[in-house]
Amino acid sequence: MFSLFRKIGPLRVMHALFLLVLVLSAPFAGGESARSGWAMWPTLIAPALVPIFVFVLPLDMTMTAIGRACAEGAERARLTTVLTFDVVLLTVLVGAWMPFFLKLFAATG
Repeated sequence: MFSLFRKIGPLRVMHALFLLVLVLSAPFAGGESARSGWAMWPTLIAPALVPIFVFVLPLDMTMTAIGRACAEGAERARLTTVLTFDVVLLTVLVGAWMPFFLKLFAATG
Protein backbone atom coordinates (compact mmCIF):
# COMPACT_ATOMS: atom_id res chain seq x y z
CA MET A 1 0.00 0.00 0.00
CA PHE A 2 2.76 2.46 0.93
CA SER A 3 4.70 1.54 -2.20
CA LEU A 4 1.65 2.57 -4.24
CA PHE A 5 1.58 5.90 -2.42
CA ARG A 6 5.27 6.39 -3.15
CA LYS A 7 4.70 5.60 -6.82
CA ILE A 8 1.81 8.00 -7.32
CA GLY A 9 3.26 10.82 -5.20
CA PRO A 10 2.01 12.90 -2.28
CA LEU A 11 -0.13 15.32 -4.31
CA ARG A 12 -2.06 12.50 -5.96
CA VAL A 13 -2.52 10.85 -2.56
CA MET A 14 -4.03 14.07 -1.18
CA HIS A 15 -6.13 14.37 -4.33
CA ALA A 16 -7.38 10.80 -3.84
CA LEU A 17 -8.22 11.47 -0.17
CA PHE A 18 -10.24 14.52 -1.16
CA LEU A 19 -12.03 12.49 -3.82
CA LEU A 20 -12.77 9.86 -1.17
CA VAL A 21 -14.49 12.55 0.88
CA LEU A 22 -16.51 13.54 -2.19
CA VAL A 23 -17.47 9.92 -2.87
CA LEU A 24 -18.54 9.41 0.75
CA SER A 25 -20.65 12.58 0.53
CA ALA A 26 -22.63 11.37 -2.49
CA PRO A 27 -25.36 9.47 -0.59
CA PHE A 28 -26.19 12.63 1.38
CA ALA A 29 -26.45 14.94 -1.64
CA GLY A 30 -30.15 14.59 -2.42
CA GLY A 31 -33.00 16.49 -0.90
CA GLU A 32 -33.35 20.04 0.26
CA SER A 33 -30.23 22.18 -0.03
CA ALA A 34 -28.96 23.65 3.21
CA ARG A 35 -28.02 27.31 3.42
CA SER A 36 -25.81 27.15 6.53
CA GLY A 37 -23.72 24.81 8.62
CA TRP A 38 -22.12 21.50 7.78
CA ALA A 39 -25.17 20.43 5.80
CA MET A 40 -23.99 22.76 3.03
CA TRP A 41 -21.15 20.34 2.21
CA PRO A 42 -23.21 17.46 0.75
CA THR A 43 -26.03 19.59 -0.63
CA LEU A 44 -24.22 22.57 -2.18
CA ILE A 45 -20.43 22.41 -2.06
CA ALA A 46 -19.69 18.77 -2.98
CA PRO A 47 -22.09 18.69 -5.97
CA ALA A 48 -20.40 21.83 -7.31
CA LEU A 49 -16.91 20.32 -6.93
CA VAL A 50 -17.68 16.98 -8.61
CA PRO A 51 -17.91 18.35 -12.20
CA ILE A 52 -14.61 20.17 -11.66
CA PHE A 53 -12.86 16.94 -10.71
CA VAL A 54 -14.57 15.07 -13.54
CA PHE A 55 -12.62 17.40 -15.83
CA VAL A 56 -9.42 17.55 -13.75
CA LEU A 57 -8.91 13.78 -13.64
CA PRO A 58 -8.99 13.26 -17.44
CA LEU A 59 -6.59 16.20 -17.78
CA ASP A 60 -4.19 14.50 -15.36
CA MET A 61 -4.67 11.23 -17.24
CA THR A 62 -3.84 12.96 -20.53
CA MET A 63 -0.70 14.57 -19.15
CA THR A 64 0.36 11.25 -17.60
CA ALA A 65 -0.15 9.44 -20.90
CA ILE A 66 1.93 12.07 -22.70
CA GLY A 67 4.71 11.70 -20.14
CA ARG A 68 4.50 7.92 -20.36
CA ALA A 69 4.95 8.02 -24.15
CA CYS A 70 8.43 9.49 -23.69
CA ALA A 71 9.40 7.52 -20.59
CA GLU A 72 11.33 4.28 -20.42
CA GLY A 73 11.81 1.50 -17.89
CA ALA A 74 10.82 2.15 -14.29
CA GLU A 75 9.40 5.61 -15.00
CA ARG A 76 7.12 4.17 -17.68
CA ALA A 77 5.89 1.52 -15.23
CA ARG A 78 5.31 4.20 -12.56
CA LEU A 79 3.31 6.35 -14.96
CA THR A 80 1.26 3.33 -16.00
CA THR A 81 0.41 2.83 -12.33
CA VAL A 82 -0.52 6.50 -12.02
CA LEU A 83 -2.73 6.28 -15.09
CA THR A 84 -4.49 3.19 -13.77
CA PHE A 85 -4.97 4.90 -10.40
CA ASP A 86 -6.55 7.92 -12.08
CA VAL A 87 -8.90 5.72 -14.12
CA VAL A 88 -10.04 3.97 -10.94
CA LEU A 89 -10.57 7.31 -9.16
CA LEU A 90 -12.61 8.69 -12.05
CA THR A 91 -14.72 5.53 -12.28
CA VAL A 92 -15.47 5.55 -8.54
CA LEU A 93 -16.27 9.28 -8.52
CA VAL A 94 -18.61 9.10 -11.51
CA GLY A 95 -20.22 5.91 -10.20
CA ALA A 96 -20.90 7.41 -6.79
CA TRP A 97 -22.38 10.65 -8.11
CA MET A 98 -24.22 9.31 -11.17
CA PRO A 99 -27.55 8.69 -9.33
CA PHE A 100 -27.55 12.24 -7.98
CA PHE A 101 -26.88 13.88 -11.34
CA LEU A 102 -29.32 11.62 -13.21
CA LYS A 103 -32.01 12.54 -10.71
CA LEU A 104 -31.07 16.21 -11.03
CA PHE A 105 -31.18 16.16 -14.84
CA ALA A 106 -34.48 14.25 -14.83
CA ALA A 107 -36.02 16.88 -12.55
CA THR A 108 -34.90 19.76 -14.77
CA GLY A 109 -35.65 18.14 -18.10
